[in-house]
Amino acid sequence: MADTEPVVKPKPRPIIRIGLFLISHSLFVSVICCTAGVVALLLLPALAKNTYISENALMPGSASPMLSNNDASEGHNFMNRILNLDSETIKSGIEIPELIAKHIVELGGEVNYHKFQPNSNKFHPLHFFLGPDAGVIQENCSCSSYGINTVGIIRAPRGDGKEAIVIVTPYNSVKITTGQALSLGVAYSVFSLLSRVTWLAKDIIWLAADSKHGNMLQLQHG
Repeated sequence: MADTEPVVKPKPRPIIRIGLFLISHSLFVSVICCTAGVVALLLLPALAKNTYISENALMPGSASPMLSNNDASEGHNFMNRILNLDSETIKSGIEIPELIAKHIVELGGEVNYHKFQPNSNKFHPLHFFLGPDAGVIQENCSCSSYGINTVGIIRAPRGDGKEAIVIVTPYNSVKITTGQALSLGVAYSVFSLLSRVTWLAKDIIWLAADSKHGNMLQLQHG
């Protein structure tokens, strides 16, 4: 009678062996997991100090909106005030900057004006020797030819004055369009909201740029 060779059963896969071990020691594994969770919760304040979450990583729509219906209504009313200015009274181009400045002051912000003149397209032979202001029209310049940029500033309660966020809204101070007035209304709503928050770490600068001369930002100082 021939000897029969013993049949060697194949060993189960490692993943199966781990699963069988966890099932057979389920009570012990549960106690370890619960203990680790409690320890992690106790250490969370210390671990969170080294954790940085960027605001750019937030998913759109995950945060609750801060701009209320009242803010939107105030922005709409601000837009209507600009559009309702009589066309005869805005020929000088200073009524809209004054209206913007008035609302900025009411919000507790700082107001500054940047007054400039249009650039001259005429060639001046001494332009390179007289400096950058040689191209600015100096003669026969009335008040209506000046452009006025209005600058509103909100100081951040938690800021150090070294960083700022700039909001720029160009508009034609002589012949403003509905779209330009709408952009001013939206900027005013955001500016009004940020003037009330206490978590702000950067200054907010709102630049209402007069673009009636075709250039949104003028670097020449009158």
